[in-house]
Amino acid sequence: MDFYFAHVDDAIANPSNKDLKDSITNTSLVKYKEMFEQLPDLIRSVDLNGTIQECNNRYAETLGYTKEEVIGSSIYDHTASSSVKELKETFEAWSSSGTDAHREIWCKKKDGSEFSTLLAITNLVDSEGKLVGRIASLRILSHPLKCSDNLSSTENF
Repeated sequence: MDFYFAHVDDAIANPSNKDLKDSITNTSLVKYKEMFEQLPDLIRSVDLNGTIQECNNRYAETLGYTKEEVIGSSIYDHTASSSVKELKETFEAWSSSGTDAHREIWCKKKDGSEFSTLLAITNLVDSEGKLVGRIASLRILSHPLKCSDNLSSTENF
């Protein structure tokens, strides 16, 4: 780590050293790629049409696919039928507004089995700030959410 920061300091002090800047950029990309792959959540990035552009290993492995099978597929291919309508509605709303709330989505594995996740998203924008896609984080829920049940039970307190 000290080696990395020493190179950063050198690049700042000598802004004309292109090879050093490229080395730092590559090192940073490798570090972020490693973090992306090691996240405990299922991560996917999608374009405005809902086509998966990238995913982490945990996403592909949990769903029973290879990354090559996942990339280029639709988000609806991995969504349980009970959640497709809601996901389509929220995706359309997000496409026009750029915002979305956390929500429970049921995912479907390649073998047909299903599991509950909590979906959270963040926007992907281009260099001009135009919305081009989103990154979704899906956290596996060991117990499906029953928000209305939980809310009504807390009203008794």
